[in-house]
Amino acid sequence: MDTDGQPCYRSQFGAAKFSRVRWLNLGGQQKKFLTSSYDFRNKEIAAWSLVEVDTAAHLDAKLTDDLFSCECRLMVDTDVNDLLLYDGMRFAAAMNDGSVRLLEYDEGVIKPMKKYTDVHGGCPCNALCCNSGKIICGGEGGSLVGIDLEGNAKEVVSLSMASIRSLASVARDIFVSAHLDGQVCLWDLRGEAESSRPVFSCRVTDCFQGTTSVAAHPAEPNLVGFGTEDGGIGFLDTRRSSCLLNVVAVSFPVGTVWEVAFHPVYPSNFYCATGKGHLLHLSVKGSGLSSSTSNFNSQSRANAWLSPSVRSGNANVTALIDCLTSVSTFSISTNGIIACSDNQMITYIDKKYLA
Repeated sequence: MDTDGQPCYRSQFGAAKFSRVRWLNLGGQQKKFLTSSYDFRNKEIAAWSLVEVDTAAHLDAKLTDDLFSCECRLMVDTDVNDLLLYDGMRFAAAMNDGSVRLLEYDEGVIKPMKKYTDVHGGCPCNALCCNSGKIICGGEGGSLVGIDLEGNAKEVVSLSMASIRSLASVARDIFVSAHLDGQVCLWDLRGEAESSRPVFSCRVTDCFQGTTSVAAHPAEPNLVGFGTEDGGIGFLDTRRSSCLLNVVAVSFPVGTVWEVAFHPVYPSNFYCATGKGHLLHLSVKGSGLSSSTSNFNSQSRANAWLSPSVRSGNANVTALIDCLTSVSTFSISTNGIIACSDNQMITYIDKKYLA
């Protein structure tokens, strides 16, 4: 790709409704990605690769040839609700039948490794995150269960929360969860602090609208971004001594915010997949406020995402994708974004286009 140095923004028909898309090989050049399907006749997990273009002489071919090639498909017997890369080419899938499957991508083949059945007592498994050698699983019924990857043991974290929609790892032994009752909760798995209740919780919605997505700031673990069922986008400082909630003003309806993420290297950029067909890019670059704070405990400087100017609508908001159907999922790396929408399209936006 990109041998001519030109920005790339291309879409291709993927022949499925996608629940999740995830880049493979997060530590290197992202040339391959995974997708999972939902609400579709063919239930599958697939591995794709970006098609290489040799020279600028193939410019005409770029307009007609496939951008992605499907390397392999693994058929499954139920919808896939979440995908999580946890160790190189190894990944986990949260299944609608309540199971969690561990799999590995290996040279064009998706290999099943292990299956944990009935993780949530008969309820679907909705969300996953990886923390300290454990895969944390969030269930439709509100249970949180940790799977120890070394000991292959399951450990109940909590059974009494509202339905879980999203999980994100914050720091070692610490993660956040988003819930159907509008709460964002912070959990601490360290032995001295371990409890069946969160160490911090905040309801971020009105009228009991659900919190549907959550992401942790890569440089400041106290800062969490979230999206809600009714189209809210906001940021939360989870330090108990400095609880601060900031909801971003967006000038047009976006629908349910299905997925959110900070840029992994430049976290002054935040992205959202929405039910009204948008992939939104929010930026506070040039706001005059710090976008990264070196001291976790310092309260002398505010992160730009928590500033009053963002709340009043001064964040730059751009629709990278604007289509007629929901943008259900995306994955961002230092090389670009891969996104999927309910019209069965896969869109690749490279870093030159984002620059």
